[in-house]
Amino acid sequence: MDMPPVSFRPLEEMLMTEVAAHAVRYGVRLGVFDVLDDWASAEEVAERSDWRADGTEALLELFRVCGLLEAGPRGYRNTPLARTWLTRTSPFFQGDYLDYHADFCGMIFSSLPELLAGDLRCWEGADADWNNPRTMLGTAQCARQGFLQETADFIAGLPDFQHLRRMCDLGGGLGEYSLELLRKNAELHADMVDLPAVAEQARVNAEKNGLGARFTAIGADARNMDFPAERWDLLLTAHVLYAFAGNLPGILGAIHSALRPGGWFVAAHLHPLAELPERVLAAMACITRLAGFPAHALSREELVPALEQIGFRDIRVELRGDGRRTLLVAARKQQGGAA
Repeated sequence: MDMPPVSFRPLEEMLMTEVAAHAVRYGVRLGVFDVLDDWASAEEVAERSDWRADGTEALLELFRVCGLLEAGPRGYRNTPLARTWLTRTSPFFQGDYLDYHADFCGMIFSSLPELLAGDLRCWEGADADWNNPRTMLGTAQCARQGFLQETADFIAGLPDFQHLRRMCDLGGGLGEYSLELLRKNAELHADMVDLPAVAEQARVNAEKNGLGARFTAIGADARNMDFPAERWDLLLTAHVLYAFAGNLPGILGAIHSALRPGGWFVAAHLHPLAELPERVLAAMACITRLAGFPAHALSREELVPALEQIGFRDIRVELRGDGRRTLLVAARKQQGGAA
């Protein structure tokens, strides 16, 4: 048999990258990183959980090569990367997000033939998954990667932020964005709109954070809800607006009507030209479009003209975050509501 014309190595590297991703996710589940904030040998880690020492050492070595552990004479310990994102005591813990991401991709690829054929009925159960507590927690953890902080700081820097009294967080999940803004403005009240089961968990989350008195959870589907007239001083869509990309004038018109004169609309979502590896951007686009959404990102060139056409003014645009990944857009309804 002749030698193959090209090397299998690139495909093998893809497969081994998947092995590493699985190992990290299950390592987090098993609490491996929780016991490595201080030095410990592979034998000590294995003994704590009654594991095989040789298998434990192989796992820890993989994590070392991935940049999650450092090795020394006393064994292994977490690097800042693992300590920040993979230990349960960290406020930035991402364990549930890792599971949510894997589950979401599994849902996509298990239905790939149907999705490619344009049969989106297999995706009708997706809304039910948003009601899954692990999904809610996973998306909330994802926000803490920096999206939440970037967005809240951007909004807090808007003119008259401290004079805002009522906001709407559209599709707000557990209400993390609302709660962060309530902490920054002691006179602000938040209405968080999401599916009924999600809204109930958001209410509980607000109570746990001591902000329940200034937080109202509204169970509704933003895709077909009737927006009240001139109710809010601020309306936020964080990683939601892309779902309406096929009808931007419709959703932006409803948002404009729901704002009080002088009120702000803020959109936060991924920037299509983020300075991220091309493979990462292509993978994001793939799973998003397979799920039936036109894109997981909206550009300034798409959004700003649509806002201007509706009648928004004082439009502000910023790119923030690692790789300039987050596009933040603020637009104001004119005093008196004039277009």
